[in-house]
Amino acid sequence: MRIGTFFSVRLFFLLSGALIAIFYAHPAPPFYLFVFFVISLCFLVNLSKIKVDVVLLFLIFILVSVSILSVIVNSSGVHQGLVPVVGVVLGYFLFLSGAFLTFNEYFWRGFSVSSLVLSFLILFFYFFSGSTSFGFGVFYIPEFRMWGDEYFSDWPNYIGFPLVISLFLRRIRLIKFGMIDVMIVSAILLTTSRVLMFGVFLVLMLYVLFEKKSLLFFVVVSCFLAIFYLDLEPFFDRLTKFNDRSHLYSGLVEGWLVNPLLGWGGVKVSDVFPETYYDSYHNSYLEVLVKSGVVGFGIYVALILYLALSPYFKGRPLFHKQELYFLACLMFVIAASFFQNYLKHPHVIFIFSALCHSGVKGVVGRNEKKL
Repeated sequence: MRIGTFFSVRLFFLLSGALIAIFYAHPAPPFYLFVFFVISLCFLVNLSKIKVDVVLLFLIFILVSVSILSVIVNSSGVHQGLVPVVGVVLGYFLFLSGAFLTFNEYFWRGFSVSSLVLSFLILFFYFFSGSTSFGFGVFYIPEFRMWGDEYFSDWPNYIGFPLVISLFLRRIRLIKFGMIDVMIVSAILLTTSRVLMFGVFLVLMLYVLFEKKSLLFFVVVSCFLAIFYLDLEPFFDRLTKFNDRSHLYSGLVEGWLVNPLLGWGGVKVSDVFPETYYDSYHNSYLEVLVKSGVVGFGIYVALILYLALSPYFKGRPLFHKQELYFLACLMFVIAASFFQNYLKHPHVIFIFSALCHSGVKGVVGRNEKKL
């Protein structure tokens, strides 16, 4: 490879990582076409070097086949036309997309820089928009939030997702907790997303566990954030609230039991559970269970676990600190998908696949002390 090509390819993956950290899909077109465009470019640039895991490809093929069969055999799914079929095929094959990357460390460096910029913008608009005058109301009063068409054109659960991943990436690189992390954590809290706060809690707890000398600094930061928000009662009320989703989940489970084997096919939430006001399943696994039945669900879970854990079956050291941070990052994505459609979202599937294909070595690269 010539020197000019070497640097241009590295720059390409640096920019790809920066672009993939920007979520844009709320709630109308371009419908995630942006992420497909970036992934397609990665595929074309790295076409001659792509190595596909045969087992992973087989699981995806079987899952796609079951999902298409569910659409065909259920009259409730046929009326949706070819849209769910195309969406299923493209969505599941994205689990292969992490293999399209080379120079993974540059991809993740671009991803981290973009997440840092986004954190700054969230904090900037929080003060610029006058949201500070609403106090803690920005957390539990929808009209006071910054999300929607005015400032950030996507849902906060997705806007803040790359910020949590960037926190994990910094820990994997063994970067000490500092003011950059405080800014990222503050931005995540302002998204008001409970599942993202769980991610922050997980990162900080692991950091305190592994870096015992940092316990005092962690306490100081926690006190600062508590003072910043002052009124903590609404915070904990929303953080522990679950009945807003339990009704949805129970209704979807009842709907799945009508067609338990192959599910309902490519249907909307309202087709299965008309009584709800939600237009999203808010659970990746429940969505697959309802649409593809227990057969598709079993293959889907096997696919995710194989992708996440297969590197550890090949002799990778499990008890190294960096590996534990990395494994915790993957487990966060998997666990968070119980409460959001993360592992049905094209951006998140690509990020998850890229993490699994990169491993710690791909994230860190030659120099562990990188942004």
